Amino acid sequence: YEETKDAIEKPLEKIHNLEFEQDAIEEIYRISEGHPFIVRSMCSTMYIAMKGDGVINRSTVERFVPRILYDLGKKVFSDRFAQASPIEQRILISMASFSGDDLNYSDIAEMSGTSKKKMGTYLSRLTEKDLIRKVERGQYELFHPLFKEYLKKFNEILNIADDPDDLKNLFYKIDFGLRNMGISPVESKIYTERIIE
Repeated sequence: YEETKDAIEKPLEKIHNLEFEQDAIEEIYRISEGHPFIVRSMCSTMYIAMKGDGVINRSTVERFVPRILYDLGKKVFSDRFAQASPIEQRILISMASFSGDDLNYSDIAEMSGTSKKKMGTYLSRLTEKDLIRKVERGQYELFHPLFKEYLKKFNEILNIADDPDDLKNLFYKIDFGLRNMGISPVESKIYTERIIE
């Protein structure tokens, strides 16, 4: 916690018009889990949005979470997700949709429709790519809760294809949604074409 507090307060020594209240620092720590890059990204997003002026409290942080998620998607999550193969991406999205606490090897295989025989290989690759982490033997989680939220949003957009109300606008809706998550136009086109097929 102290490292997060220092990462927020030290830069503010030079900025006298912006203040982070204690409950805001606690909320940033809770959301970021103290991850230094995510702490800096969250503070940067709020600093820019607040134009370097004002008081940031817990409710301010909560209000900016969608924008923070967008910025992290653009800066980090979309590139990391693109490192995964299509099957690995399906596994990641399945993991993000899990709402319980103990996500084990068998659950991941079943939810993603992946062979249990090959699951170990996929999980090892995802661990090597720092997209998931092993909690304990046979149990895994995504590398960060905000990445989980990002993948949930990504999946919502992909599910537009499951129930298209207007096929003519389907491509546009998916492409627009993906770009609003910070995914590059080239990557968006690839994902959109994959869905439409």
